[in-house]
Order: sequence, then structure tokens, then C-alpha cells
Amino acid sequence: MDVLKLNGYSDIFKRPIFVTGLPYGGGNKAAKLIKEMGVWTGRTAQGPRSNPIDSLENQRLRERLIKPTLKQMGCDPDGLQTLPNPKQRVNLVFPTKEGNIDLQEKLHRMLEVQEYDHARCWMYYDTRLALLWRSFLSSFPDAQWVIVRQKEQAYVKSCLENPQALEISQKARFWAHLSNVYTARFDLLCARGKHVHEIQLQNIEEGNLSELKLLSDKIGIQFSPKRSGRALDPKRWKHS
Repeated sequence: MDVLKLNGYSDIFKRPIFVTGLPYGGGNKAAKLIKEMGVWTGRTAQGPRSNPIDSLENQRLRERLIKPTLKQMGCDPDGLQTLPNPKQRVNLVFPTKEGNIDLQEKLHRMLEVQEYDHARCWMYYDTRLALLWRSFLSSFPDAQWVIVRQKEQAYVKSCLENPQALEISQKARFWAHLSNVYTARFDLLCARGKHVHEIQLQNIEEGNLSELKLLSDKIGIQFSPKRSGRALDPKRWKHS
């Protein structure tokens, strides 16, 4: 299948920050802190009425790229039930009036529509990136990846206390299994990616931002403990 070959991408566009973690695992807490460092996220989605806090997922990318791609693969668009083969890299191609375009050009166009000006580093947070990481890594080899890790026992406990997660399953073994299959993908990404950073959710929840400071130094974005402190308010994290 022929794909249009386009040039002109800025260096900053080619070095995004991709943040992933466990579904309903609090990864958006780390994403909030990274956003506080001044990165661009575009228009992000709002949570449900029961918890209308900004989810930090770019709504356009989530609804028009990630979910449709998983659905087309015959997988659960929510990334909870039927999941892609962890060893499979899908060559994502998107039809347009001019011809087929690849994932990099697709994302470029989706960000341009949201008036991304290439002045700041851009970030995309979505737990489902762990399911499509091979395709994203191939299209953005210089991307910075942030994996928000959580111990299985703590993850299962938090899911069984989360009203949104309980609507999906009230069984501990469901969440334990999901933790295992996502963790296996995190491990593969760590082994293959050039720029992969791991952050422990427990450290963030305890107010330890040393991993965030180290991350900001490596990526080259400004870390502000004062600003980040506002994002640490537990009231803003309930059931996130």
C-alpha cells in the first residue's frame, strides 16, 4: 500500500512525550504534573459526571485515532477486554483525499487542527498507548515515554474502591489479570525504547517528586515544585 511521503516536521514535533499506565491506575496524576511543566496537550477530555475532572487525554486523538484503531483491529476500544497481540506491530495507514498517510502525518494533522504551534513539547497521555506502542515507537523513535508503574496489590485495591472501575468488574482477579497483561507490555517497551522513563505512582501520591525532577532534567523541560504542588492536591485525584 502506497503512503504519501511528506516532510517539514519540526524537531519538537518529532519528540513528543507519551505517557501510559494501567487503566484506572492513576496515571493521569503523573500526566497532570508533567502538564504543569508547561507541555502542550491540546483539548483534553473531561471525566464523567460522577467525576468531572480533566482526564488529560487529548479528546480528538482518543476518539478519532486510538479507539477507532483498536476497534478496527478487532479489539476492545477501551483497552480492557480483547487486547492486541503484544508482539504485533500494526503498520497504521490512514486514507485521505490525497492518498494514504502514515501515523506521523495523521498525528501532525490532528495537532494542527488544534492549533499546535510547535513552540512547546507536546504530550499525549493514554493508557492504551501500551497496546499500540510498537506502532508509535516506530513512527516516533525519538519520543520520550513515561510509564506510570503501580504494584499489583495496590492497583487491584484502588480499582475495587473506584466506582467507575466497579462498573466494569467487581472481581479482583479481573484487575489482577489486566495488571499483568499491561505490565508485560510495559516490559517490552522498556526493552525496545530508547527513551523510556518509569515513575512509581506510590511515590507521587506520597509527595515524592524526585522521579519527576529527574524526568524533567532528561527531557529538558522546566520543573517547578511550586506549580506541581498545586497538582498534588488529593481532592483533584479522587477516583482518577
